[in-house]
Amino acid sequence: MIRWSLVFVIFFVGGTTVFAQDAPRWKFAADSELRYEVVQKTKFKVNAEQAGAFASLASQTLNVLWRIESVDDSGTMTATQVVERIRVNIKQAGGLEMVYDSDADEIPAGLAAMLTPMFESLLDNEVTVVVTARGEVQEVKLPEKMEKRLSGLPATRPMSDLLTGSGLRRVAEQIALLLPAEGEDSSVREFDIKNRVLGKLTGELTWKAAGTEGDLHKFEPAIKLSVSPDKNAEEDPYLPVKPLADPKLTQQTATGSAEFDAAAGRLTKSKLELNLTLTGELMGAGVESNVEQTVEVTAK
Repeated sequence: MIRWSLVFVIFFVGGTTVFAQDAPRWKFAADSELRYEVVQKTKFKVNAEQAGAFASLASQTLNVLWRIESVDDSGTMTATQVVERIRVNIKQAGGLEMVYDSDADEIPAGLAAMLTPMFESLLDNEVTVVVTARGEVQEVKLPEKMEKRLSGLPATRPMSDLLTGSGLRRVAEQIALLLPAEGEDSSVREFDIKNRVLGKLTGELTWKAAGTEGDLHKFEPAIKLSVSPDKNAEEDPYLPVKPLADPKLTQQTATGSAEFDAAAGRLTKSKLELNLTLTGELMGAGVESNVEQTVEVTAK
């Protein structure tokens, strides 16, 4: 259970541009659809002194549909967000592996079978999202029946980040590239991820203009994070150990790129690569954890 929780930590060329009236914007149209594939890969390495070292690798792919219901005069859309397909692949030390594909004909077995009700909850429900023309995610609302169902599924607890309003909001924010305001060359979005062992990671994710190629506007990322203990994690009955004591971020980098088609008014693709190193104490032993996470979003 410890390693399972750890897996889900935490989805250019040319000079910069200061945008005026020609700042690129999302162009939403009522009664239309947008589809994106969101692929998140996380590699986790832990060195826990006497407890030894281990590594895990997780891949999660979501095929997401935005069914746009309406667009107001400012360009803000209200849409239904639907997860059409889920694929998960997890490999951990000791040969533990879980593979799940919601489109597969085979009946899930083992851990995948235990988590199937959680995946089905995501697939069976429609979530309301409100996004501005800049890409600001103003609202993510889960159906009441979805919230009730998830609260009654203990197996979802280790992956609850994906199954809450904040988790589904993060999916929407991974798709909705936040564009610079007029007179600016970059956009800043708050970054907030809770992990039951590592703690609470907060800070800012910045996308800065990095030139254009025709209608394609290019951006590059930067990140600034801090970490603090998650005090509520100690009360979680599904986590058999306490969270990291006195966690510290000793290294953090963000690389990648994003391309936005200004003529079409949509993101074509983005790639964000995070590399974090944290230290702390776990069960009286010093721990060093390295997290490499890549989130790729592609228009379909």
